[in-house]
Amino acid sequence: MRRKKKEDEKTNSTLMRTHKIRIYPNKHNQEVFQRYYDYQRSIWNRAIDERNAQYKIYKEMKSTGLYTQKELNKNYFPNTNNLRKMRKFDWEDNFYCLVREIQFDNLCQAWNNYFNLSMPNHKKPKYKKKKDVESHKKFFSRDLKIDGKWLLLPNSRYSKPEYRFTKIRMAEELRFNGKITSYFSVSVKNSKWYVTITVEVPYEEKQAIFKKSTGIDVNIGSIDYLKKDGLDKEYGKFYLLPKSLFRQYDKIKYYSRVISKKRNKNPYYIHSKSYHEAITKLNNAYTKVYNIQEANLNNIVKYFFDNYNRIVIEDLDVNSMKMNKRLCKSLHRNSFGRFKQKMVKKAGEYNVEFVLADRYFPSTQTCSECSHVKTGDEKLFLWGDKYGNDHNTYVCYNCGTIQDRTENAILNLNHYGK
Repeated sequence: MRRKKKEDEKTNSTLMRTHKIRIYPNKHNQEVFQRYYDYQRSIWNRAIDERNAQYKIYKEMKSTGLYTQKELNKNYFPNTNNLRKMRKFDWEDNFYCLVREIQFDNLCQAWNNYFNLSMPNHKKPKYKKKKDVESHKKFFSRDLKIDGKWLLLPNSRYSKPEYRFTKIRMAEELRFNGKITSYFSVSVKNSKWYVTITVEVPYEEKQAIFKKSTGIDVNIGSIDYLKKDGLDKEYGKFYLLPKSLFRQYDKIKYYSRVISKKRNKNPYYIHSKSYHEAITKLNNAYTKVYNIQEANLNNIVKYFFDNYNRIVIEDLDVNSMKMNKRLCKSLHRNSFGRFKQKMVKKAGEYNVEFVLADRYFPSTQTCSECSHVKTGDEKLFLWGDKYGNDHNTYVCYNCGTIQDRTENAILNLNHYGK
C-alpha cells in the first residue's frame, strides 16, 4: 500500500491534533465528575433498553408491509433522533443537556461498529456497571472553554450548586493554536485526572531534511534500518527496550506476586490498606512502562520522517503473531502495532513517500543481489536452514551471496516498489 500526498490536495487543508493534559480538580469537582459518571451510566443503560424496544417495534412494523423503508427509518428505526424520545426526568435538569445527547451518539456508533464487517473486533454494546474499573470512566461533553491554565467546563443553567463545576487548573497551557472541536473527554487513571482536547489546526507541510530512501526491518528488541545507501552502505539500529523498562518490569512482577499472595491467603485482604497500596504501585509501574514506550517510539518516528523522503516498512500481522504463546510477551513489549500506527499517522503530516510493503512480501527469503526467492526446504527459519546455516546468516544458493539476514531484508524493503 502506497501513501503519497499530492501538493494540490494539501492546500487550505487542516489537521486534527489531540492534546492530553493533566488536570487537578478539587474535592468538589471530583464529586461532580462522579455524579456525571453515574448519570452517563444511567443514560447508557436506559438507552440500550429503549433501543431494544424500538428495534422490536421496527421489526413488527416492517413485517406489516404498510410502510416504505424511508418511513420506517425515519419513525421507527432506533437512531439518535428516535432515542431522543426516551423519557427525561426532572432531576436530569441538574446535568448539562448535551451529555445526554452524546451518550445517544456513542451508543448508535457502537451498534454501527458492531454490525460493520470491516470492524470484527468491536463487540456488542453492554450495560455499564457501577463497579466498573476507574480507567473505564470517561466524561464526555461539549462547549469547553480555556483561560490560560484554567479549564472552564459547561454547566446547566438549572443545576444546583452541588452539580456545578468550578475552575479546574491544568498542568500546562494548550500547545496548539486553532479551533477547539466540539467534543472533549475527562478521564482518570491511577487517581490522576486528564482532559483530552482535539484542536483543528492549519496544515503546514513538512519536508524531510535529506532526500534519502530507507527500508525498516522490525525485530524483537530493535528496529533496524538503512542509514546510508550506495557503495559504502551503513545500517542503523534503534533499541525498543531501554534499561529503564526492565526496572519497571521487575516492579510489575514483584507487586503482582504480592497481590496474588494476599488474595490467595485470605480473601478479606482485598479490603486492607496494604492490598490497595500494592495495586496502586502496580498500576503506577504499568503507567511508567507505557510512558517510556511512548517517548521512545515518538523519537524514533520523528527521526525517520525528518531525515528520509522515502520510507518503506513491513505490514506485519501483529494479531496473528501474538497467537504464538512463546512470542506473545515479546511482541507486546516491543509495541510493533503502535509503531506501525504512529508511522501511518505521521505520514499524513510530511511530504514524503511512505510505502507499506505487502504483508506477504518475502523480504527475509529474497536475495537482495539477484532477487532469487527461497522456497521449500531452502527457506530460512528461526532455527536456520537445512544446510546448518545460522538464522542470522542469509546464504543465496543461486548466486552464492553471503550476508547478514537483517541487512538483506532491509535492502529488499528499500528496493520495494521502485
